[in-house]
Amino acid sequence: MLNSATDQIAELDLKSSGVTDAGLQHVSALKNVCLVDLSNTLVTNAGMPHLAQAAQIEALNLTSVPVDTSGVEQFQRLPQLKELVLNSTRIDDRVFSVVSQNASLEVLDVSWTGIRGDGFGSLSQLPKIRVLNAEHTPVHDDALRNWKGSKSLEVLILSYTAITDKGLAAIKTFSSLKHLDVGYCQVTDDGVSGLSALKELEVLSLTHDKKVTDRGLAKLRSLKNLKKLIVSETTTSGFDVLQKEFPKVEITR
Repeated sequence: MLNSATDQIAELDLKSSGVTDAGLQHVSALKNVCLVDLSNTLVTNAGMPHLAQAAQIEALNLTSVPVDTSGVEQFQRLPQLKELVLNSTRIDDRVFSVVSQNASLEVLDVSWTGIRGDGFGSLSQLPKIRVLNAEHTPVHDDALRNWKGSKSLEVLILSYTAITDKGLAAIKTFSSLKHLDVGYCQVTDDGVSGLSALKELEVLSLTHDKKVTDRGLAKLRSLKNLKKLIVSETTTSGFDVLQKEFPKVEITR
């Protein structure tokens, strides 16, 4: 009966629990579990080999877990891994060369960590990567120039980073991008106007980008797929003016 019951488990939610490294050895016995949430627990690198034995895992959430890049190396043994959340962990930039071995990876969250993006170039080896969240990190312009031209990336979140217009010049080569957040960055009209090259863009957030004005936004009128424009705390015109300029776009001002 026990085996029959555990075989039905597809999602294992252990967030904020008292699970230990030793306790993770039982995960491999759950033959059909695809999603594992260990966020806000105290498991460490020592428990990661146990997770790696569950080769069928597709999504893994380690938010606020005290693991570093050495622990993440164990996940190279997870051939079906599609989503990896490393928010608020102890990883460094070596993590990108590590996860580049997970060819199935589609979603990567490295937000609220110390990564600078120096290893972004390794992400070129991920043919299916669709989402990268690197908000609240010291990611800089050169990181993006090392990874320009991605054909698969659809969502890029870089709010609260060190990105400037030079970084936007690299971002505009991401031809499949649909959602871009560069709020609270040091971007200006010159950089924003170049985003008109992103023909698939649907959502653009420029929150608190004080140097963005109507001049930069004017170039974006050619984006026929744009659905939402977030310009809160910028120096652009009032809502009515912007809505007239972008009549089919949801404006957040």
